[in-house]
Amino acid sequence: MIQKPNYTQIPNVYFDSIMQELNGSENLVFLAIMRKTFGWRKKKDRISYSQIMKMTGLAKSTTATAIKSLELKDLIVSEKKGQSVSYFVNVTDITVPKIEPVRKSNCTENRTGTVPKIEPVEEKTVPKIGHTKESNIKKLSKEIYIKIDEAYIDAYKELKKQDPKIFYPAVRKRQKILLENGFTQDDIILAIQEGKKDRWLVGNGFDFLTLLSEKILPRLVNQARASSPQEKKEAPKCPKCGKKLSALFCDNCMIQFNSQLEEL
Repeated sequence: MIQKPNYTQIPNVYFDSIMQELNGSENLVFLAIMRKTFGWRKKKDRISYSQIMKMTGLAKSTTATAIKSLELKDLIVSEKKGQSVSYFVNVTDITVPKIEPVRKSNCTENRTGTVPKIEPVEEKTVPKIGHTKESNIKKLSKEIYIKIDEAYIDAYKELKKQDPKIFYPAVRKRQKILLENGFTQDDIILAIQEGKKDRWLVGNGFDFLTLLSEKILPRLVNQARASSPQEKKEAPKCPKCGKKLSALFCDNCMIQFNSQLEEL
């Protein structure tokens, strides 16, 4: 039995979509971090390994592995300041614009000229105007995402002989960041193909979010492009160390550049 409980707000999406995608230790650590943040109405909190270990009953090495995995999956973010580390849950705020109804009323005098006649109020919503170019861009973006998804699903089926479970909200967010930072659809698909040969990635479940993480995907793209003589010949050089770049990323300096070779 437990005492009459106080409550910690846990997002519904955790129970509906995220929980089944995590292993036991990842779930325990994620719940502990949500308890220390959401439970105290904090955006982030300084949490030591010993606190998490005490709450979850996990060993230090297991705790460290779970934290790293949650970071790679973009579910938590850590901030180090001196000897302390703060963690917070990576929450995306999506605001849906509210469409106010447009009210129209017409007042006209009746034939007696005394009492004005009031027309019934007519509610209309603002008409949706779609620009052709903008619609094409949105359609193209959707097609890019679909092709990347299909490449991952095919690769997962080839490796695991079953359909993958994909947490699409987090995957879409990560894909958008990659595309905005200069990676192309071909780069990401190339990384997925290269990832099938990565023992660590395959051994850890070939998770989509892990594959798309900022530490894994650039490395996979570099490895794939290194095998292409033409790409290797035409690749620009890192302005920091002079080594050739792949996908505008320096594997030596761990720095991402834009098309003008300016550091991002």
